[in-house]
Amino acid sequence: MSKRPDTPNISADLIDEESQKLFNESVKECLEVLEGKRGDGLDRAITARDLSDAGVIKVTTSASAVAGEIDIVVPPLVTDVVEFPTGPTGLVVTGAFTNILLVWDEPTFSGFTSTEVWRYETNLLASSVLVATVEHYIYSESVDPGSTYYYWIRHVNSLNQKSSFNSSSGTLGQTNRTVASILTDLNESIGISSLDAALSADISTIGTIGTSVTQHTSALGAINGEQYIRIDGGEVAGYGIASGPTSSEFVVNAGLFKVGNGTESTPPFFIVTGAGMAFGSDGSRHDNKSQSWQQTNYPSGKWFAAGTYMETAMIADASIDTAKINNLTVDIATVTGTLIANEIAAISISADRITSGTIDADRIDAALLNVANMFLSGTLNVNNTNGAIAWGKTSGDDFNNTGLFFGRTGGQLRFNMGSSTSYIYFDGTTVQMVGTQSVAVAPAATTQYVNVGSYSRNLIGADVNRTITIKILGGGGGGGGGLGSAGGAGSATTVKIKTQSGATRATYTASGGQGGPTGDWNYWYNRSPYNTWSSYGGPVNDYGGIGQSVSQGGIFSGTGGGTSTHNGYNASGNGAGGGGFGDQYDNVASASGAAGAYATYSVAVTATTDYIEITVGGGGGGGMKNYGQGDIKFGGGGVSGAAQINLA
Repeated sequence: MSKRPDTPNISADLIDEESQKLFNESVKECLEVLEGKRGDGLDRAITARDLSDAGVIKVTTSASAVAGEIDIVVPPLVTDVVEFPTGPTGLVVTGAFTNILLVWDEPTFSGFTSTEVWRYETNLLASSVLVATVEHYIYSESVDPGSTYYYWIRHVNSLNQKSSFNSSSGTLGQTNRTVASILTDLNESIGISSLDAALSADISTIGTIGTSVTQHTSALGAINGEQYIRIDGGEVAGYGIASGPTSSEFVVNAGLFKVGNGTESTPPFFIVTGAGMAFGSDGSRHDNKSQSWQQTNYPSGKWFAAGTYMETAMIADASIDTAKINNLTVDIATVTGTLIANEIAAISISADRITSGTIDADRIDAALLNVANMFLSGTLNVNNTNGAIAWGKTSGDDFNNTGLFFGRTGGQLRFNMGSSTSYIYFDGTTVQMVGTQSVAVAPAATTQYVNVGSYSRNLIGADVNRTITIKILGGGGGGGGGLGSAGGAGSATTVKIKTQSGATRATYTASGGQGGPTGDWNYWYNRSPYNTWSSYGGPVNDYGGIGQSVSQGGIFSGTGGGTSTHNGYNASGNGAGGGGFGDQYDNVASASGAAGAYATYSVAVTATTDYIEITVGGGGGGGMKNYGQGDIKFGGGGVSGAAQINLA
């Protein structure tokens, strides 16, 4: 905060007019500063009303007080209550293979800030060390398999006051040994017993019998004995029992060991030993065979790897190094390590089934989060110095790769969208647009052009892979002008597909109608039979030819111009021809104008850089006969063509 500026000194020595003026200005400046009308508002005076409105003081008026006199009362200072921490309760410690999880009851005292977690290898609080300080009611740490630790916790308030420990005796936490290490130790301890050797020894066949059975029973001093049965049918199998002073064994030597009741089609328990078990397509079974052997000898058979196979299992407590589970139903799951999943499918996961009640941003800590769909009702904030939404680009200053970057680079805001030659870039202060162009928004699916002139429309990204239907009609021809001039021909209507550079990819044309020829003096004498001399629109009547009409529907319809004494009428609609001039009394008649040609085309849009250029042709003018002295007769005019562009 800046230092309060000095106010002018006020001198009471009013010896002359100048000193009086200086006195008045000094008093005025001091009063304006105190009222907040001059300088910094922080330098204004604080009134009793200000303190009362802010709740700092209470203002009362006594019965005996004179007018304007008040009593000021300063209320006691109110602060947030911070209670001394109570001791933690409900500590539960659970161990997995490489993680130990601690969970305890939520503290209820006011002013809670954190919980300290202490640990030691033995149950000795005095030797324990602080391993973590957490703001929640759960803690997990990673340790080695087969580890043993004792834990204590205590709460801390905002005044850094600390509660007693949850207990003087530590809570034990242990991680399991790996199943692989346990099996290794077990195998090394057991070794190869005499019973294993006896059951695996070769058996000489008896006589001509291909299968031999050997039974052996022995006892040594009533303290040690063994019994076994071996069968050799090509593969040795057997079982044996041995007992000694400190140990006993039951051993089965078989390629396949199974337990059943003799009635079920599928025994609930199988053990496959050796290299595996193969089945031929003929139903034969072959023990201690590898998968490669099965593929060579029985390619259409089946092979089972060595292992334990169960139909159903009930396990009270299981430690598993690696589990491959097709379908898993779990009532309670506590994950202390890393949960990796390509997909989690659930009908619903509601907040009341999550310990925290909600999933907040501070409860998600992931290096990679893949989301197919995300709907935001609030704001997505990028707080990290290099956090961003991006694809294609490596940073906000990447101009080499095509893509988009929206976020931060080195803490600075960046927006970068486009390629190396065309992009929009915002560096936090200035927006740059390089190599960009404005593209017209695609008009409606169907666009019609009925007036003479040239038009164009761009093809944008939304138009690609769509089909353009082009319908065009040329302008109608004008009617003939008696013995004067012939009617003018209508102009063609064209549609061109062009590139942005102006090059023409394709041109589509509908020609204009032919104008009616001049009249014939001999019309009345040469006609035979009556009304058979035809023009473009039909037979010539007593006056002249009727213009040819168009009947393709919609804007592609027009009515040819009729005739009357002397003048032909103009056509109406689009593309129709004008009526011809005629006069039955002068024995003069002329033909009408022809309608413009109609055409339709189908074009596939393949490039967004193209645009369409449309030129609508005009109708031909009617012919003219000047009889002099202002007596001029005309044929009727044709009407303009039309065009329609439809994006399917």
